Amino acid sequence: MIGSASRRPTFGPNDPVSAAVRAALGEALSRVQRDEFAASRFEVEPVHRLRAACRRLRSVLRVFSPFLDDCWKTETGKELKWLAARLGAVRDLDVLDVRLHEAARAVRAPELVGLFRDLEDRRAAARAGLREALDSPRYRFLVNRIEEAVARPPLTTEARRPCRAALPACLDRAWKKLKRRGRQLRKTDPEEAFHRVRVLAKRARYAAEAIAPGLDKGPRAAAAALATRATKLQDQLGQLQDAVVAKRFLRHFQEASGEGKNALSPLLASLRQDARQARSGACCLWKKVE
Repeated sequence: MIGSASRRPTFGPNDPVSAAVRAALGEALSRVQRDEFAASRFEVEPVHRLRAACRRLRSVLRVFSPFLDDCWKTETGKELKWLAARLGAVRDLDVLDVRLHEAARAVRAPELVGLFRDLEDRRAAARAGLREALDSPRYRFLVNRIEEAVARPPLTTEARRPCRAALPACLDRAWKKLKRRGRQLRKTDPEEAFHRVRVLAKRARYAAEAIAPGLDKGPRAAAAALATRATKLQDQLGQLQDAVVAKRFLRHFQEASGEGKNALSPLLASLRQDARQARSGACCLWKKVE
Protein backbone atom coordinates (compact mmCIF):
# COMPACT_ATOMS: atom_id res chain seq x y z
CA MET A 1 0.00 0.00 0.00
CA ILE A 2 1.24 3.47 -0.91
CA GLY A 3 1.78 5.88 1.96
CA SER A 4 -0.97 8.09 3.31
CA ALA A 5 -2.24 10.98 1.23
CA SER A 6 -0.90 14.47 1.62
CA ARG A 7 -2.99 16.84 3.71
CA ARG A 8 -5.62 18.34 1.49
CA PRO A 9 -5.15 22.07 0.94
CA THR A 10 -8.14 24.40 1.38
CA PHE A 11 -9.13 27.25 -0.89
CA GLY A 12 -11.70 29.96 -1.37
CA PRO A 13 -12.95 32.45 -3.97
CA ASN A 14 -9.94 34.77 -3.62
CA ASP A 15 -7.37 31.99 -3.99
CA PRO A 16 -5.79 31.11 -7.34
CA VAL A 17 -7.13 28.20 -9.33
CA SER A 18 -3.91 26.34 -8.52
CA ALA A 19 -5.22 25.90 -4.96
CA ALA A 20 -8.44 24.35 -6.28
CA VAL A 21 -6.49 21.96 -8.48
CA ARG A 22 -4.34 20.82 -5.58
CA ALA A 23 -7.40 20.34 -3.38
CA ALA A 24 -9.26 18.29 -5.98
CA LEU A 25 -6.27 16.09 -6.75
CA GLY A 26 -5.51 15.63 -3.06
CA GLU A 27 -9.05 14.62 -2.15
CA ALA A 28 -9.29 12.11 -4.97
CA LEU A 29 -5.86 10.70 -4.16
CA SER A 30 -6.85 10.20 -0.52
CA ARG A 31 -9.84 8.17 -1.70
CA VAL A 32 -7.54 5.96 -3.77
CA GLN A 33 -5.13 5.37 -0.91
CA ARG A 34 -7.92 4.65 1.56
CA ASP A 35 -9.32 1.76 -0.45
CA GLU A 36 -6.45 0.30 -2.48
CA PHE A 37 -5.51 -2.40 0.04
CA ALA A 38 -9.07 -3.66 0.61
CA ALA A 39 -9.72 -3.52 -3.14
CA SER A 40 -6.69 -5.73 -3.72
CA ARG A 41 -8.51 -8.30 -1.56
CA PHE A 42 -11.60 -7.86 -3.77
CA GLU A 43 -13.82 -6.49 -1.03
CA VAL A 44 -16.91 -5.34 -2.88
CA GLU A 45 -17.41 -1.81 -1.56
CA PRO A 46 -13.70 -0.84 -1.63
CA VAL A 47 -13.52 -1.95 -5.26
CA HIS A 48 -16.55 0.23 -5.97
CA ARG A 49 -15.08 3.23 -4.13
CA LEU A 50 -11.69 2.86 -5.77
CA ARG A 51 -13.31 2.79 -9.19
CA ALA A 52 -15.26 5.94 -8.28
CA ALA A 53 -12.03 7.59 -7.11
CA CYS A 54 -10.48 6.91 -10.52
CA ARG A 55 -13.50 8.47 -12.18
CA ARG A 56 -13.24 11.46 -9.88
CA LEU A 57 -9.58 11.93 -10.79
CA ARG A 58 -10.39 11.73 -14.48
CA SER A 59 -13.11 14.31 -13.89
CA VAL A 60 -10.60 16.60 -12.19
CA LEU A 61 -8.42 16.45 -15.30
CA ARG A 62 -11.44 17.29 -17.43
CA VAL A 63 -12.83 20.10 -15.25
CA PHE A 64 -9.49 21.81 -14.77
CA SER A 65 -8.28 21.10 -18.30
CA PRO A 66 -7.56 24.77 -19.19
CA PHE A 67 -5.23 25.03 -16.21
CA LEU A 68 -3.22 21.79 -16.56
CA ASP A 69 -0.23 20.99 -18.72
CA ASP A 70 -1.50 19.11 -21.79
CA CYS A 71 1.19 16.43 -21.83
CA TRP A 72 0.82 15.59 -18.12
CA LYS A 73 -2.96 15.63 -18.38
CA THR A 74 -3.05 13.32 -21.39
CA GLU A 75 -0.62 10.78 -19.97
CA THR A 76 -2.24 10.73 -16.54
CA GLY A 77 -5.69 10.38 -18.06
CA LYS A 78 -4.56 7.41 -20.12
CA GLU A 79 -3.18 5.65 -17.04
CA LEU A 80 -6.33 6.35 -15.03
CA LYS A 81 -8.42 4.91 -17.84
CA TRP A 82 -6.32 1.73 -17.74
CA LEU A 83 -6.80 1.36 -13.99
CA ALA A 84 -10.50 2.18 -14.14
CA ALA A 85 -11.00 -0.54 -16.75
CA ARG A 86 -9.45 -3.18 -14.47
CA LEU A 87 -11.57 -2.04 -11.53
CA GLY A 88 -14.67 -1.79 -13.69
CA ALA A 89 -14.33 -5.35 -14.89
CA VAL A 90 -14.55 -6.56 -11.28
CA ARG A 91 -17.16 -4.08 -10.11
CA ASP A 92 -19.53 -4.75 -13.00
CA LEU A 93 -19.46 -8.49 -12.31
CA ASP A 94 -19.99 -7.93 -8.57
CA VAL A 95 -23.11 -5.92 -9.36
CA LEU A 96 -24.22 -8.43 -11.98
CA ASP A 97 -23.90 -11.30 -9.51
CA VAL A 98 -26.17 -9.58 -6.99
CA ARG A 99 -28.62 -8.48 -9.67
CA LEU A 100 -28.98 -11.93 -11.21
CA HIS A 101 -29.32 -13.69 -7.87
CA GLU A 102 -32.15 -11.31 -6.99
CA ALA A 103 -33.88 -11.93 -10.33
CA ALA A 104 -33.40 -15.71 -10.03
CA ARG A 105 -34.99 -16.14 -6.59
CA ALA A 106 -38.30 -17.23 -8.10
CA VAL A 107 -36.68 -19.51 -10.70
CA ARG A 108 -35.45 -23.01 -9.91
CA ALA A 109 -33.81 -24.61 -12.91
CA PRO A 110 -30.62 -26.61 -13.51
CA GLU A 111 -29.69 -24.23 -16.35
CA LEU A 112 -28.98 -21.53 -13.78
CA VAL A 113 -26.15 -23.58 -12.30
CA GLY A 114 -24.25 -23.17 -15.55
CA LEU A 115 -25.13 -19.48 -15.70
CA PHE A 116 -23.67 -18.70 -12.28
CA ARG A 117 -20.66 -20.94 -12.90
CA ASP A 118 -19.90 -18.91 -16.03
CA LEU A 119 -20.32 -15.69 -14.07
CA GLU A 120 -17.95 -16.88 -11.35
CA ASP A 121 -15.32 -17.84 -13.92
CA ARG A 122 -15.51 -14.35 -15.35
CA ARG A 123 -15.16 -12.83 -11.89
CA ALA A 124 -12.08 -14.92 -11.17
CA ALA A 125 -10.45 -13.73 -14.40
CA ALA A 126 -11.35 -10.09 -13.71
CA ARG A 127 -9.99 -10.30 -10.16
CA ALA A 128 -6.73 -11.78 -11.41
CA GLY A 129 -6.42 -8.82 -13.79
CA LEU A 130 -7.09 -6.34 -10.99
CA ARG A 131 -4.57 -7.95 -8.65
CA GLU A 132 -1.94 -7.83 -11.39
CA ALA A 133 -2.69 -4.14 -11.94
CA LEU A 134 -2.57 -3.11 -8.28
CA ASP A 135 0.66 -5.05 -7.71
CA SER A 136 2.36 -3.55 -10.77
CA PRO A 137 5.03 -0.83 -11.02
CA ARG A 138 2.66 0.89 -13.44
CA TYR A 139 0.11 1.44 -10.67
CA ARG A 140 2.72 2.63 -8.18
CA PHE A 141 4.10 5.07 -10.73
CA LEU A 142 0.59 6.44 -11.35
CA VAL A 143 -0.05 7.06 -7.65
CA ASN A 144 3.37 8.65 -7.20
CA ARG A 145 2.72 10.83 -10.22
CA ILE A 146 -0.48 12.17 -8.67
CA GLU A 147 1.16 12.61 -5.27
CA GLU A 148 3.80 14.79 -6.90
CA ALA A 149 1.10 16.79 -8.66
CA VAL A 150 -0.67 17.50 -5.37
CA ALA A 151 2.54 19.10 -4.12
CA ARG A 152 3.57 20.70 -7.41
CA PRO A 153 0.74 20.74 -9.96
CA PRO A 154 1.81 20.94 -13.63
CA LEU A 155 -0.11 24.15 -14.33
CA THR A 156 -0.57 26.70 -17.07
CA THR A 157 -0.38 30.44 -16.43
CA GLU A 158 -4.22 30.53 -16.39
CA ALA A 159 -4.09 28.81 -13.00
CA ARG A 160 -2.94 32.07 -11.45
CA ARG A 161 -6.39 33.58 -11.88
CA PRO A 162 -8.64 33.81 -8.81
CA CYS A 163 -11.19 31.03 -8.41
CA ARG A 164 -14.22 33.32 -8.39
CA ALA A 165 -13.24 34.63 -11.83
CA ALA A 166 -12.10 31.44 -13.54
CA LEU A 167 -14.12 28.55 -12.13
CA PRO A 168 -17.77 29.47 -12.89
CA ALA A 169 -17.14 28.90 -16.61
CA CYS A 170 -15.79 25.39 -15.88
CA LEU A 171 -18.95 24.44 -14.01
CA ASP A 172 -21.12 26.06 -16.65
CA ARG A 173 -19.54 23.87 -19.35
CA ALA A 174 -20.29 20.68 -17.42
CA TRP A 175 -23.87 21.74 -16.73
CA LYS A 176 -24.59 22.77 -20.33
CA LYS A 177 -23.45 19.40 -21.67
CA LEU A 178 -25.72 17.58 -19.23
CA LYS A 179 -28.64 19.92 -19.88
CA ARG A 180 -28.39 19.55 -23.67
CA ARG A 181 -28.53 15.74 -23.47
CA GLY A 182 -31.04 15.60 -20.63
CA ARG A 183 -33.58 17.78 -22.42
CA GLN A 184 -33.47 15.45 -25.42
CA LEU A 185 -34.08 12.31 -23.38
CA ARG A 186 -37.27 10.32 -24.09
CA LYS A 187 -38.52 7.04 -22.60
CA THR A 188 -38.22 5.35 -25.98
CA ASP A 189 -34.61 6.41 -26.61
CA PRO A 190 -31.95 3.70 -27.02
CA GLU A 191 -30.02 2.53 -23.99
CA GLU A 192 -26.92 4.37 -25.15
CA ALA A 193 -28.69 7.73 -24.83
CA PHE A 194 -29.54 7.06 -21.18
CA HIS A 195 -26.00 5.88 -20.49
CA ARG A 196 -24.59 9.07 -21.99
CA VAL A 197 -26.76 11.21 -19.72
CA ARG A 198 -25.58 9.15 -16.76
CA VAL A 199 -21.93 9.81 -17.66
CA LEU A 200 -22.61 13.54 -18.01
CA ALA A 201 -24.48 13.58 -14.68
CA LYS A 202 -21.42 12.11 -12.96
CA ARG A 203 -19.17 14.67 -14.59
CA ALA A 204 -21.45 17.54 -13.59
CA ARG A 205 -21.60 16.24 -10.03
CA TYR A 206 -17.83 15.89 -9.70
CA ALA A 207 -17.29 19.29 -11.29
CA ALA A 208 -19.71 20.95 -8.87
CA GLU A 209 -18.12 19.27 -5.86
CA ALA A 210 -14.59 20.22 -6.95
CA ILE A 211 -15.40 23.82 -7.81
CA ALA A 212 -17.98 24.84 -5.17
CA PRO A 213 -15.51 25.96 -2.42
CA GLY A 214 -13.97 28.46 -4.86
CA LEU A 215 -17.25 30.21 -5.62
CA ASP A 216 -18.99 33.06 -3.87
CA LYS A 217 -21.92 32.33 -1.58
CA GLY A 218 -24.76 32.30 -4.11
CA PRO A 219 -22.99 30.35 -6.86
CA ARG A 220 -21.59 27.97 -4.23
CA ALA A 221 -25.09 27.10 -3.02
CA ALA A 222 -26.21 26.59 -6.62
CA ALA A 223 -23.24 24.28 -7.26
CA ALA A 224 -24.05 22.24 -4.16
CA ALA A 225 -27.68 21.91 -5.26
CA LEU A 226 -26.57 20.82 -8.74
CA ALA A 227 -24.31 18.16 -7.22
CA THR A 228 -27.21 16.79 -5.17
CA ARG A 229 -29.59 16.67 -8.13
CA ALA A 230 -26.99 15.16 -10.44
CA THR A 231 -26.26 12.45 -7.88
CA LYS A 232 -29.93 11.47 -7.72
CA LEU A 233 -30.12 11.32 -11.50
CA GLN A 234 -26.91 9.29 -11.65
CA ASP A 235 -28.29 6.79 -9.15
CA GLN A 236 -31.57 6.42 -11.04
CA LEU A 237 -29.77 5.86 -14.32
CA GLY A 238 -27.46 3.42 -12.58
CA GLN A 239 -30.45 1.16 -11.94
CA LEU A 240 -31.18 1.19 -15.65
CA GLN A 241 -27.57 0.42 -16.53
CA ASP A 242 -27.50 -2.52 -14.12
CA ALA A 243 -30.57 -4.01 -15.79
CA VAL A 244 -29.10 -3.43 -19.25
CA VAL A 245 -25.81 -5.15 -18.36
CA ALA A 246 -27.67 -8.09 -16.83
CA LYS A 247 -29.83 -8.51 -19.95
CA ARG A 248 -26.77 -8.51 -22.19
CA PHE A 249 -25.05 -11.11 -20.06
CA LEU A 250 -28.08 -13.42 -20.13
CA ARG A 251 -28.41 -13.12 -23.89
CA HIS A 252 -24.71 -13.80 -24.39
CA PHE A 253 -24.96 -16.88 -22.16
CA GLN A 254 -27.93 -18.16 -24.13
CA GLU A 255 -26.15 -17.69 -27.45
CA ALA A 256 -22.87 -19.19 -26.28
CA SER A 257 -24.26 -22.20 -24.42
CA GLY A 258 -27.54 -22.86 -26.18
CA GLU A 259 -29.00 -23.50 -22.72
CA GLY A 260 -31.48 -21.99 -20.37
CA LYS A 261 -34.04 -20.53 -22.77
CA ASN A 262 -37.04 -21.50 -20.65
CA ALA A 263 -35.37 -20.78 -17.32
CA LEU A 264 -33.92 -17.43 -18.41
CA SER A 265 -37.08 -16.08 -20.01
CA PRO A 266 -38.60 -15.02 -16.64
CA LEU A 267 -35.31 -13.38 -15.67
CA LEU A 268 -35.18 -11.44 -18.92
CA ALA A 269 -38.81 -10.38 -18.51
CA SER A 270 -38.10 -9.14 -14.99
CA LEU A 271 -35.06 -7.19 -16.16
CA ARG A 272 -36.97 -5.63 -19.04
CA GLN A 273 -39.63 -4.46 -16.60
CA ASP A 274 -36.96 -2.99 -14.30
CA ALA A 275 -35.42 -1.19 -17.27
CA ARG A 276 -38.77 0.32 -18.29
CA GLN A 277 -39.39 1.60 -14.77
CA ALA A 278 -35.87 3.06 -14.57
CA ARG A 279 -36.33 4.83 -17.91
CA SER A 280 -39.60 6.36 -16.77
CA GLY A 281 -38.10 7.36 -13.44
CA ALA A 282 -35.11 9.01 -15.07
CA CYS A 283 -37.26 11.09 -17.41
CA CYS A 284 -39.43 12.25 -14.50
CA LEU A 285 -36.40 13.01 -12.36
CA TRP A 286 -34.83 15.11 -15.10
CA LYS A 287 -37.55 17.71 -14.64
CA LYS A 288 -36.37 18.18 -11.06
CA VAL A 289 -32.72 18.27 -12.07
CA GLU A 290 -33.27 21.11 -14.51
